[in-house]
Amino acid sequence: MKLHLPGVATVIILIALGSNTNACVAPPTVSPERTAELMLETQRGLWRDASSVFVARSQNVQSNLPRIGNRAELVPLLQLKGPKVDYTVHITHTEMTSCGPSPFLNALNDNSGDIFIVFASSEQPSATSLMNTMEPSFVRDPVIIQAWQNAYDAAERNSR
Repeated sequence: MKLHLPGVATVIILIALGSNTNACVAPPTVSPERTAELMLETQRGLWRDASSVFVARSQNVQSNLPRIGNRAELVPLLQLKGPKVDYTVHITHTEMTSCGPSPFLNALNDNSGDIFIVFASSEQPSATSLMNTMEPSFVRDPVIIQAWQNAYDAAERNSR
């Protein structure tokens, strides 16, 4: 039987590219200006695509669980977009990849703070619908900042 080497090589490359082993390719080095642009573009996309965005406090973080990674609870504090989330969202790492535990949510990182902006693809967020959790210090999109200010102001007015 004769093997066609270019065809075999193509199949091997396609398999390798689709595997988790190549998931951690270092991004190219870019200027600080380009980094800021990419961060803003990403945040605008998250806001656009999310059905629910809220500020949450992370609590009961459990680190280094066997075969999993970390687990935490997100307690909603302020609703920025979508219907009010009035329940705790439980999150956990679900698998190990070559880049580390997945999903890659800042709220599951031991070195992160305890307040996060949570972006979910569902109006009823769950661990599987979370798109991103972001520390407030990373927010650059003026739309997100204004939504947070509006939600805070409304909460202040309602507490009087």
